[in-house]
Amino acid sequence: MIASLLIAMLVVLDGHTVAQPVNPCNPAYPYLVYTLQRPMQKPPVSIYMPYDVLLGYIALDTFQYRIPPGAEGQLVEFLKRQTSWNDTLKTITRIWYAMADYDPMLYISRIWKFRITEPAPLMWQDILLENIIKAADNIKAARRDRALLQSHYILHIMVVDTVQTRLPAPPELREKSMCITTSCLVQDVIKGQVAPLCNTAFLRGWLTNNRQTLDSGRCLQFTYCPHWSRRGDGDVVDVETDSMGNIVSPALLGEILSPGCEYIVFLRYSMGCRSTDTTQVDHYTLDPIRVEWEGSGESSYGFGIYPVVDGIVQDPMDDFGFGTNLSAEQFKQRLRERIDAIRNW
Repeated sequence: MIASLLIAMLVVLDGHTVAQPVNPCNPAYPYLVYTLQRPMQKPPVSIYMPYDVLLGYIALDTFQYRIPPGAEGQLVEFLKRQTSWNDTLKTITRIWYAMADYDPMLYISRIWKFRITEPAPLMWQDILLENIIKAADNIKAARRDRALLQSHYILHIMVVDTVQTRLPAPPELREKSMCITTSCLVQDVIKGQVAPLCNTAFLRGWLTNNRQTLDSGRCLQFTYCPHWSRRGDGDVVDVETDSMGNIVSPALLGEILSPGCEYIVFLRYSMGCRSTDTTQVDHYTLDPIRVEWEGSGESSYGFGIYPVVDGIVQDPMDDFGFGTNLSAEQFKQRLRERIDAIRNW
């Protein structure tokens, strides 16, 4: 059952996505970029979709293309008023979660598909994120719900390879010009049932002896930059490098991302750049989320990455109110309990 779920999770529709070895947004910086085709069908639905997913795309299409003149502002104000867990906010949240979980790539490419003269689908997402903060009982509950809804993938992974990429930069800026393309094996899927296949250009020696594992559909890749702030007080990860800019303290990366180690990760697609030709494609990175928000005074220590050491999830700041000494299975169960509640609203 688990094996079939993992394989299904990495099923990619023909033409849905391409991972490129050359970054079309910045050719000088060869980090991993996914190219997603904008949906041509309006709305992008099929009879095989779950009911909530079908309903969500029809509603999104209505909001964007069929709303009466002058009614957009009324709808926005209506959404802004949903700041408690009433039936309206619960229903919207349930459908929103279902859409992203069903196919994150279709979801992100759809909400970015709009022209300047159209209402931006991103608008209602931002409004709802703020509503969730106001509706939550406390900061930790708000952070938990925001992480569940902001993420496109929530996964239990084992890292198998890391590849450094960096922008050309003077020595004093080398530390902050480096990012890491992380290749991992998916151990468990919590959210995000469809994902792109791994790009072999970002796999090194591991690929030679593990072609069968790669072809099984369990491989996933994302980007992480060690200098990113991990706490609201501005602390950063101090990466030690040699004169050539290469990492020389692998033990430090063991705290973050290291081959052979397991993690619970919260990932999301971020827009890199939009095509300016007629191909109707956009380019995205896949990165860990920031479990924080403007002006809240609170942010996540984990930065969407939670190491699993000796079976225990490392969450020293208790980001979600689960406790600081949970096993990976207990931590995932707490996430799934909240997900089940959302799905049944």
